[in-house]
Amino acid sequence: MKAIVVRGVLLLFGIICFFALNYSRVLSNPTNSSSSKSLQFQVRSNEIKDRWITERRSRKISAHDVKPSSNTYVDGFDETRYMNEQGDQSLVFQMGSRVPVDWKPKFNDSYLDFLHKGHLDIKEFNNFNSELDDWLFYVTAYHFQIKLPEVLTLFGRPDSPYFSYTVYKPPFVENRNNTIAKSCILMLVRNIELEGALQTIRRLEDRFNKDHKYDWVFLNDEPFTLEFITATSAMCSSSKIKYGMIPRELWSVVPDHIDMEEANRRMESMEAQGVLYGGSLSYRHMCRFQSMSFYKHPAVLEYRYYMRTEPDVDYFCDFNEYDPFKLMELKRKKYGFVISMYEYEDTIPTLWESVEEFIEETALKEGTDEFAVGDGFQFLTDDQLIDRGNANNMRSAQKVVDTLNGDYNLCHFWSNFEVGDMDGFYRTSRYNSLMDYLNLEKPGFYYERWGDAPVHTIAAMLFLNKTEIIHFDTLGYFHAPFGTCPLSENTRLQQKCLCDPQNEYNIDIEPHSCLMKWWKNGDGKRFLV
Repeated sequence: MKAIVVRGVLLLFGIICFFALNYSRVLSNPTNSSSSKSLQFQVRSNEIKDRWITERRSRKISAHDVKPSSNTYVDGFDETRYMNEQGDQSLVFQMGSRVPVDWKPKFNDSYLDFLHKGHLDIKEFNNFNSELDDWLFYVTAYHFQIKLPEVLTLFGRPDSPYFSYTVYKPPFVENRNNTIAKSCILMLVRNIELEGALQTIRRLEDRFNKDHKYDWVFLNDEPFTLEFITATSAMCSSSKIKYGMIPRELWSVVPDHIDMEEANRRMESMEAQGVLYGGSLSYRHMCRFQSMSFYKHPAVLEYRYYMRTEPDVDYFCDFNEYDPFKLMELKRKKYGFVISMYEYEDTIPTLWESVEEFIEETALKEGTDEFAVGDGFQFLTDDQLIDRGNANNMRSAQKVVDTLNGDYNLCHFWSNFEVGDMDGFYRTSRYNSLMDYLNLEKPGFYYERWGDAPVHTIAAMLFLNKTEIIHFDTLGYFHAPFGTCPLSENTRLQQKCLCDPQNEYNIDIEPHSCLMKWWKNGDGKRFLV
């Protein structure tokens, strides 16, 4: 009897040891178990995201708080390393001010392989085919410079879904104006601006988009947080909301001809002079991105028209039947603005000179000493244009500018609320040839502080006719410290405006407004001259 009991105990012990041994093998070799791979991914993903969110919430770092330094840098972040015991799979978090130019991280990313294989055929990451957590892990890994397979990071692939995630909400319908080309409301925003973003969304939805359901697209140069995506997608009335992570190539990779030591020295000097955002590298990244890259992002490639908005802005009036996208298409407009004003001269001392050099070089390449410009070009300069009639078919109202004379009067369209035809303007070869020239041949985006507003304006005056540009004069709008309010009392009553055109914030009645110049030289109100 004792022998039987002993044998039973030994048998039971053997069975327990057998299962324990096999279970330990599964845990130690995750490649043999899909479930253990998922567990490994989830733990790793949560570790990265939790550290990221904790750091961002605790530091509350603003892009404009970054201080320049005498060292050479490529981006606006501090280097903080989290390394495992072996030191071969470190996660690098960049959280504060600067990273040296020669800093090159190296990673063992083999633990990501099983994730990539399942996503290579996906044309769009969305809430039907992939978990939001998975996508956040991808973009977080990219942001922290964990090396990803080339197929996902290859710059320039128009069908690459990697840098955007789409949230679909019922009812799953396109915007109600099905006859209008695809259009979106676009906001460049950071996680720390969530409250301001929600205020803007609510105001624009109430005044306009609840009646049209246009798609929202949010872009960010850092990974969105779950809190941001959850809150903003709930606030939007549209059925399709897109969240795009900006590839590093489109944001912080500066051209080879930029000496960052010189750029830092100039930023210190501009900050000492009190130039607005003069000491911010991140602000310069933003201006360059908004000038030459936003329309290239995978999240916006499907759209023709965009309406730009920003956190913490206000819309004073109901749009009613005044649909900017519909007007743009039906009236064949390619650029629309609300406010026009003078630019700070200290931020663009050589921009006009650079544009003149572009005009000269382009004319030389085309075998002529003349350069065709839009017929509203005098909005930018008081110089007389030379009328050539219809000497060639480049433009119906043909005029040329003498590039050796004339000064820029600093007038520009304020770009924080603009509507544009990306196909008809920004994605054209002429616009991109100018952007390539300003970015690759000139240092002004970094040695100075060229803003996207004067860049957009000068390009519009070069390449568009005044009949292709529209002033939205019935849309009440405010972006600190300036705003605009419809002058017509009838309009204010019909559109339920909450503004006073005599208020001090109304820039249209101030000396530093360029609106009267547009009325004279553009396609707006007419004056006898």
